[in-house]
Order: sequence, then structure tokens, then C-alpha cells
Amino acid sequence: MSTYPDHERARKVFEEALAMAETDEPLPTEWVERVRRIASGKAKTYVPVLGTALLAKATDERIDPLTLKASADHAHGLRSYTARGLGHEVLVPLAQVHAVDLRVHGREPLNNSPFFRADRVNRGMEAKYPDELDYLVDSLEAVKPLSKTEALGALAAFIRHGRSASAAAGLAIPILATGVDLPSLALAAAAFVASDPEAGRRGQAMVAAALDLSHPQIETRNVFASDRRLPGDVIIRQEGADPIPVEVRQKQVAVKDLTAFLVALRAAGLHQAGYVAICPGQRALPWDDIVRGAAEGYGVALWVEANAVSFLARAATEAGDPARFVAEFPVRMMVRMEELEVSRAGREQWAAVVDRPWPC
Repeated sequence: MSTYPDHERARKVFEEALAMAETDEPLPTEWVERVRRIASGKAKTYVPVLGTALLAKATDERIDPLTLKASADHAHGLRSYTARGLGHEVLVPLAQVHAVDLRVHGREPLNNSPFFRADRVNRGMEAKYPDELDYLVDSLEAVKPLSKTEALGALAAFIRHGRSASAAAGLAIPILATGVDLPSLALAAAAFVASDPEAGRRGQAMVAAALDLSHPQIETRNVFASDRRLPGDVIIRQEGADPIPVEVRQKQVAVKDLTAFLVALRAAGLHQAGYVAICPGQRALPWDDIVRGAAEGYGVALWVEANAVSFLARAATEAGDPARFVAEFPVRMMVRMEELEVSRAGREQWAAVVDRPWPC
């Protein structure tokens, strides 16, 4: 038998646990230690898996915390549930808003290995760190008998640790965007990125954040990284398909730069890519000819955007819901800037930009 935790109730449970985490009251020692150990491990995706299970149990104590799908087998007396729905629609957004570090920054962390195809978390999964998987399974087994009240205390321990980790890294900058339309957001983001590229980090963060809202798995690369096997600053990962590299340039782009990118794509055996040229005052290039030449000469389906505003408009269209894009992009931008080590001054500047009233 399966159950579907009420997401609105789960949001209220998270807020209750957050309030507990922000006090000086001691939290369950066992869960303080379990959270600390899992959060300090090498397997970063185990953190949101644990957090989702704790949130689920605190919302509905009938849940089997090891299940990932509603169709999964479940322990006697318990029920299966869809962990991805609860994790991606409740835990991840609330963690972003309240600066709870989940160690991974994508919108859908439970879609990563080894959880993507699995029905249950189990020791038979292919895991890079099997000892850490064993401990995660042990911890989820320990969630099973918890009451709602006990699970709430464990969730508070999870949130307290995540907020401490976020604050220690200097990430906890409040952010709020209200009364904003898409053109205003795009213009503000373009101006922000151009004001100080920070060696390309701001532009890369903007592109990754925008793509987060239409793709389940976006990977960023070190701005100074060079990888002949996989070019691109931002990578769109697809289950069962080749990655799609996206090059992000905040300097003047010449035809030779695009040619070098196409040569690298051909060498990597890749056939789709994007190129975002967001330097203010970018010289006009024969973009249509470049796209045609990419297909005919290199076998690459290339899309190009020659300024930040047009790129964000494209990304909002791909996201399918402009209102959701406007609501979620500012927070995703902050998360990606943290990941790419944009300066604290830069992050504070972004928080100020999106917190002020804008004309609609």
C-alpha cells in the first residue's frame, strides 16, 4: 500500500522543525551524529535523501523511509511513497530559501546515481562509497520506528546542521523577489552580471541557474578548467543520452573562438551544444552562418544567444512557466553563485537587486 504525503502539510512541518533548529534547545543526540556523519561524507547526494526521509516521516509516520517510489515494496505495517516528489517540490525549495545546505545544488538531487532507477534505498545499489551507503541504509532503518514527534526532532537536527554549514561557508544571504516581471528580471540580471563578471563566474552562474529551471541535472565547471574530453562551462546532463555542453563567454567573441569550441565538440564526439556570448557591446557576427557551418562542417546542432536578456527569455520559454521562472530564478542564481565562489560582495549585491521593489 502506498501513500502520498500532503505537500502543504510537509511545508508546515519543515517550518516547525526550522523553528526548533533556531533555538538553543538540545536536539536528539543520535540524529545530530547521524546527520553530521552523512553530511561530512563524500557521497553528497545522501544528504537530501536523508532529509527527504525525515521530512516524510515527520509528516506521515506510516511512511517507509527507505522507499523511493509509491510502487515500491514496503516494510510490514508501513507504506511506500514517492520520495522524489516530496524532496524536489518541498525540501529542496525550502532548503534554498532558508539557507539549509544540502551539499548538492540541483533542483532534483534524487534523480542522481544511485537513486535514479531504484524503487528502494538498499545495500545492493552500485555505490562509489559502499561504506557510506551502508550507513545511510542504517540511518533510514533507524527512521522507520520514529513517531511524528521524534522525526520532527531529527529533522530539526538535520536543518540545524545544514544552516550551520551554510553560515560557516558565508552562504546565508536572505533573498526575496516580489512584484517582478520577466523583462525587469532579465534586464536586472544582465546588468548585475555585466557590472563585475568576476572572471566569468557571474555569467556562468546565471546560465546554470536559468537552465536549472528546465533541466533536472545541470553541472558547472571551474571557470579555469580545461577538459579536452568534455568542453563547455555548463553541462546539461541527460539520462541515457550524451551531455550537452554550453559555453559561456563574458569577453568579446570572435569567429575563431566558436571554431575552437566546435573542434573540441567534434573531438569529444558530441553533436549538440549551446553558446552564450554575454559581453556588453559584443561585436556583430554572422550568427546564422556560424550555426549553419556548425551543422554542415562539424555535425553539431548549435544554438547561440548573443546577449544575457535574449538568453534568459529563451530559458524562461524552455521552463514552460514564466511566472515560476521569475519566482525561482533569483534563488537558483544565488545557489549557483555560492557553488562557483562568487564573492560575498557579489552575492550581497544580487540579494539587494532582487529584494527591492521593481516596476511591473
